[in-house]
Amino acid sequence: MIAGASPPVPSQLERITGGANVYAGLMKGITIYAIPVVVRGLASLLLIPVYTRYLAPRDYGLMELLDLTALLFGTLIAGSFGQALFYFHSAAGTDAARRRCRDTALIGAGALMAITAALGWSAAPLISSVVLGGTQFVGLVRLLAVSVALSFPAETGACCL
Repeated sequence: MIAGASPPVPSQLERITGGANVYAGLMKGITIYAIPVVVRGLASLLLIPVYTRYLAPRDYGLMELLDLTALLFGTLIAGSFGQALFYFHSAAGTDAARRRCRDTALIGAGALMAITAALGWSAAPLISSVVLGGTQFVGLVRLLAVSVALSFPAETGACCL
């Protein structure tokens, strides 16, 4: 440093992070969020022999129709309810407002869970007939409705972390 010169002014990033290594924190966050993605991909890869040995092509089609039905059902009922928490939580000005936002989101997710489970359970015969071509799959549609319903509080809870 030159004699008489003022010390360097820290950047806004250095003020926010307190001088911590931003890249180390970034890599840690990426790694934590990448673990479930990698595990899911490995599980899918390891299950290929099980699928090909024990499932008939008709069963693959049934699984795909159930998967698409779950996606459509979840999207129509709740969209990305848990993801909306990010916007409202960051827009809240105080800790009390953020806590209220989290609590409201969790209560709303619980209400969506109850509504989805009730609708899915009661509409299972109709959904099975229309989507799967018969009522022999009502039990699978009910299981699907309950799993979709349980995903709302799980997603919202994960967004609260």
